[in-house]
Amino acid sequence: MVGIAGTFVVNAGIFERWKVYDNFLTDLSDLCGILQYRTNHVFTLDQAALANVHAKMVADEAAWLEHLLPEDTERLSHLKLAAIFIDAMTKFCPIKVGDGLPPSGVGSYQDGGSEQFDPPAQMPAHERRKFVDGETHMVAWLIGYHICQWFEINRTDRIDPYVSRTTDEFEIDLVSGLFSGKVSAQAMHLVLKALFLRD
Repeated sequence: MVGIAGTFVVNAGIFERWKVYDNFLTDLSDLCGILQYRTNHVFTLDQAALANVHAKMVADEAAWLEHLLPEDTERLSHLKLAAIFIDAMTKFCPIKVGDGLPPSGVGSYQDGGSEQFDPPAQMPAHERRKFVDGETHMVAWLIGYHICQWFEINRTDRIDPYVSRTTDEFEIDLVSGLFSGKVSAQAMHLVLKALFLRD
Protein backbone atom coordinates (compact mmCIF):
# COMPACT_ATOMS: atom_id res chain seq x y z
CA MET A 1 0.00 0.00 0.00
CA VAL A 2 1.42 3.36 -1.03
CA GLY A 3 1.54 5.98 1.72
CA ILE A 4 1.93 9.74 1.93
CA ALA A 5 1.67 10.04 5.71
CA GLY A 6 4.21 12.41 7.18
CA THR A 7 4.27 14.78 4.22
CA PHE A 8 0.63 15.76 3.72
CA VAL A 9 -0.99 17.56 6.64
CA VAL A 10 -4.52 16.36 7.39
CA ASN A 11 -6.64 17.78 10.19
CA ALA A 12 -10.29 17.76 11.19
CA GLY A 13 -11.02 20.83 9.06
CA ILE A 14 -9.69 19.56 5.74
CA PHE A 15 -13.05 19.16 4.02
CA GLU A 16 -14.24 22.54 5.28
CA ARG A 17 -11.00 24.03 3.95
CA TRP A 18 -11.60 22.38 0.57
CA LYS A 19 -14.93 24.17 0.15
CA VAL A 20 -12.78 27.11 -1.02
CA TYR A 21 -11.40 26.29 -4.46
CA ASP A 22 -8.07 28.07 -3.94
CA ASN A 23 -7.37 25.92 -0.87
CA PHE A 24 -8.28 22.77 -2.80
CA LEU A 25 -6.01 23.79 -5.69
CA THR A 26 -3.12 24.57 -3.34
CA ASP A 27 -3.37 21.23 -1.54
CA LEU A 28 -3.66 19.19 -4.74
CA SER A 29 -0.75 21.09 -6.30
CA ASP A 30 1.35 20.47 -3.20
CA LEU A 31 0.42 16.79 -3.22
CA CYS A 32 1.49 16.49 -6.85
CA GLY A 33 4.82 17.98 -5.80
CA ILE A 34 5.18 15.47 -2.97
CA LEU A 35 4.39 12.54 -5.25
CA GLN A 36 6.65 13.86 -7.99
CA TYR A 37 9.49 14.06 -5.47
CA ARG A 38 8.84 10.52 -4.22
CA THR A 39 8.38 8.89 -7.61
CA ASN A 40 10.64 10.87 -9.96
CA HIS A 41 7.75 11.05 -12.43
CA VAL A 42 6.14 14.19 -13.83
CA PHE A 43 2.74 15.01 -12.25
CA THR A 44 0.71 17.52 -14.31
CA LEU A 45 -2.40 19.09 -12.79
CA ASP A 46 -5.09 20.39 -15.18
CA GLN A 47 -6.60 23.34 -13.30
CA ALA A 48 -9.71 23.56 -15.48
CA ALA A 49 -10.50 19.90 -14.80
CA LEU A 50 -9.76 20.41 -11.10
CA ALA A 51 -12.25 23.30 -11.02
CA ASN A 52 -14.86 20.86 -12.38
CA VAL A 53 -13.89 18.36 -9.67
CA HIS A 54 -14.38 21.03 -7.02
CA ALA A 55 -17.76 22.12 -8.39
CA LYS A 56 -18.96 18.50 -8.45
CA MET A 57 -17.77 17.90 -4.87
CA VAL A 58 -19.64 20.96 -3.58
CA ALA A 59 -22.80 20.07 -5.54
CA ASP A 60 -22.73 16.42 -4.53
CA GLU A 61 -22.29 17.24 -0.85
CA ALA A 62 -25.37 19.47 -1.00
CA ALA A 63 -27.33 16.83 -2.95
CA TRP A 64 -26.47 14.09 -0.43
CA LEU A 65 -27.65 16.30 2.44
CA GLU A 66 -30.86 17.22 0.63
CA HIS A 67 -31.85 13.94 -1.01
CA LEU A 68 -29.96 10.91 0.34
CA LEU A 69 -29.84 11.33 4.10
CA PRO A 70 -32.35 11.91 6.92
CA GLU A 71 -33.72 15.46 7.16
CA ASP A 72 -31.90 16.30 10.37
CA THR A 73 -28.46 15.44 8.97
CA GLU A 74 -26.32 18.57 9.25
CA ARG A 75 -23.02 17.37 7.81
CA LEU A 76 -21.49 14.40 6.03
CA SER A 77 -18.99 12.05 7.64
CA HIS A 78 -15.37 11.96 6.52
CA LEU A 79 -16.08 8.62 4.79
CA LYS A 80 -18.88 10.13 2.68
CA LEU A 81 -16.85 13.25 1.85
CA ALA A 82 -13.84 11.14 0.86
CA ALA A 83 -16.08 9.00 -1.37
CA ILE A 84 -17.46 12.13 -3.05
CA PHE A 85 -13.89 13.41 -3.55
CA ILE A 86 -12.70 10.13 -5.13
CA ASP A 87 -15.76 9.98 -7.39
CA ALA A 88 -15.36 13.57 -8.61
CA MET A 89 -11.64 13.12 -9.24
CA THR A 90 -12.20 10.01 -11.34
CA LYS A 91 -14.95 11.70 -13.38
CA PHE A 92 -12.74 14.60 -14.52
CA CYS A 93 -9.21 13.09 -14.23
CA PRO A 94 -7.25 16.30 -13.54
CA ILE A 95 -3.88 14.58 -12.96
CA LYS A 96 -1.59 13.11 -15.60
CA VAL A 97 1.59 11.22 -14.72
CA GLY A 98 4.48 11.13 -17.15
CA ASP A 99 6.71 8.08 -17.31
CA GLY A 100 9.97 9.94 -16.99
CA LEU A 101 12.06 12.19 -14.80
CA PRO A 102 10.70 15.63 -13.78
CA PRO A 103 12.65 18.73 -14.80
CA SER A 104 15.62 19.50 -12.56
CA GLY A 105 14.64 21.36 -9.40
CA VAL A 106 10.93 20.48 -9.69
CA GLY A 107 9.18 18.34 -7.14
CA SER A 108 9.20 19.86 -3.67
CA TYR A 109 8.17 17.52 -0.90
CA GLN A 110 6.98 20.37 1.36
CA ASP A 111 3.27 21.13 1.35
CA GLY A 112 3.57 24.87 1.88
CA GLY A 113 2.12 24.75 5.40
CA SER A 114 3.78 25.73 8.64
CA GLU A 115 4.79 22.16 9.47
CA GLN A 116 8.08 21.06 7.95
CA PHE A 117 9.15 17.47 7.35
CA ASP A 118 12.29 15.55 6.61
CA PRO A 119 12.43 14.54 2.94
CA PRO A 120 10.31 11.42 2.45
CA ALA A 121 11.90 8.28 1.10
CA GLN A 122 11.71 7.55 -2.60
CA MET A 123 9.08 4.94 -3.37
CA PRO A 124 10.18 1.51 -4.56
CA ALA A 125 9.86 0.86 -8.30
CA HIS A 126 6.69 -1.28 -8.01
CA GLU A 127 4.95 1.54 -6.09
CA ARG A 128 6.09 4.24 -8.53
CA ARG A 129 4.67 2.25 -11.45
CA LYS A 130 1.18 2.40 -9.91
CA PHE A 131 1.05 6.15 -10.54
CA VAL A 132 2.01 5.87 -14.21
CA ASP A 133 -0.62 3.16 -14.70
CA GLY A 134 -3.29 4.66 -12.42
CA GLU A 135 -2.78 8.43 -12.76
CA THR A 136 -5.75 10.36 -11.28
CA HIS A 137 -7.50 7.19 -10.12
CA MET A 138 -4.51 6.10 -8.05
CA VAL A 139 -3.88 9.59 -6.64
CA ALA A 140 -7.57 10.06 -5.75
CA TRP A 141 -7.73 6.71 -3.95
CA LEU A 142 -4.49 7.40 -2.10
CA ILE A 143 -5.58 10.86 -0.89
CA GLY A 144 -9.10 9.73 0.04
CA TYR A 145 -7.82 6.72 1.97
CA HIS A 146 -5.11 8.75 3.71
CA ILE A 147 -7.65 11.33 4.91
CA CYS A 148 -10.03 8.64 6.20
CA GLN A 149 -7.14 6.89 7.92
CA TRP A 150 -6.25 10.10 9.78
CA PHE A 151 -9.83 10.52 11.00
CA GLU A 152 -10.11 6.87 12.02
CA ILE A 153 -6.82 6.84 13.94
CA ASN A 154 -8.03 9.91 15.85
CA ARG A 155 -11.52 8.62 16.70
CA THR A 156 -12.43 8.39 20.37
CA ASP A 157 -15.83 6.71 19.92
CA ARG A 158 -14.55 3.22 19.09
CA ILE A 159 -13.50 0.42 21.44
CA ASP A 160 -11.24 -1.42 19.02
CA PRO A 161 -8.03 0.28 17.90
CA TYR A 162 -7.63 1.20 14.25
CA VAL A 163 -5.89 -1.48 12.17
CA SER A 164 -5.21 -1.04 8.46
CA ARG A 165 -6.98 -3.63 6.32
CA THR A 166 -5.60 -2.75 2.91
CA THR A 167 -3.11 -4.68 0.81
CA ASP A 168 -1.33 -4.05 -2.49
CA GLU A 169 -3.69 -6.50 -4.20
CA PHE A 170 -6.76 -4.72 -2.81
CA GLU A 171 -5.38 -1.35 -3.90
CA ILE A 172 -4.78 -2.56 -7.45
CA ASP A 173 -8.25 -4.13 -7.67
CA LEU A 174 -9.89 -0.98 -6.31
CA VAL A 175 -8.10 1.34 -8.74
CA SER A 176 -9.00 -1.02 -11.58
CA GLY A 177 -12.63 -0.76 -10.49
CA LEU A 178 -12.38 3.03 -10.49
CA PHE A 179 -11.04 2.88 -14.05
CA SER A 180 -14.17 0.98 -15.12
CA GLY A 181 -16.25 4.09 -14.46
CA LYS A 182 -18.88 1.96 -12.72
CA VAL A 183 -17.99 2.77 -9.11
CA SER A 184 -20.37 5.45 -7.82
CA ALA A 185 -19.72 7.71 -4.86
CA GLN A 186 -22.26 5.67 -2.90
CA ALA A 187 -20.40 2.43 -3.70
CA MET A 188 -17.10 4.07 -2.78
CA HIS A 189 -18.59 5.13 0.56
CA LEU A 190 -19.55 1.52 1.30
CA VAL A 191 -16.03 0.33 0.42
CA LEU A 192 -14.48 2.89 2.77
CA LYS A 193 -16.99 2.13 5.51
CA ALA A 194 -16.21 -1.59 5.29
CA LEU A 195 -12.46 -0.94 5.43
CA PHE A 196 -12.76 1.09 8.62
CA LEU A 197 -15.60 -0.82 10.32
CA ARG A 198 -14.91 -1.76 13.95
CA ASP A 199 -16.54 -1.74 17.38
